[in-house]
Amino acid sequence: MRLLILICLSWALINLISCDSTPNKSPQELRMELRNQEALNFSSYLKLTSSLKPNQVLVKTRLFGADEYDQRGFVFSYSIRNTASVAIYKDVQVVVELVSKTQSVIDKIVLTKYEFFQPGQELSFNDVINPNHEKDLASFNAYVLGAKTKE
Repeated sequence: MRLLILICLSWALINLISCDSTPNKSPQELRMELRNQEALNFSSYLKLTSSLKPNQVLVKTRLFGADEYDQRGFVFSYSIRNTASVAIYKDVQVVVELVSKTQSVIDKIVLTKYEFFQPGQELSFNDVINPNHEKDLASFNAYVLGAKTKE
């Protein structure tokens, strides 16, 4: 009998110790935790795709023959996609690094987009940029530098 009571008490004590004492979180608490995590890691959730093309400006129109164009800077076309689940980003900063054929950064341009980026939303932009050393440009790099979250 004593052995049976000892076994029951041991079993009850083990169950009390192994019980999870933390209460389940509400959906609102889980959503806030996820939002905070996404706010801290904006670079993981904002995806940038981009291209850089010469900006052709019409100089002279001809009735017969080809029109004359002049290159003045570059058109930087890009899309920013918010892949977060709940975080709404705003004031996204994009850096464009213009690189020479020797892989040196010739110019660095920061573009800020004062827009709201809803979860799952993709917005596209075209900006004309005029680098300092246009003729030395060989390639470019672009990345998201910063973003804020909507409160």
